[in-house]
Amino acid sequence: MNSDLLFFGIPAETMLIVGGLFIISALSPTLVALILKHKKVFKDE
Repeated sequence: MNSDLLFFGIPAETMLIVGGLFIISALSPTLVALILKHKKVFKDE
């Protein structure tokens, strides 16, 4: 291993990929709900 920047022993590039996937998976339900609300798929009761 060369002199890469490490976070907790993990290369920075790997942390960015894993962190990005985590953020996407955490925010996707909210984004889907906002898109459906914007398209008025949910019916007002």
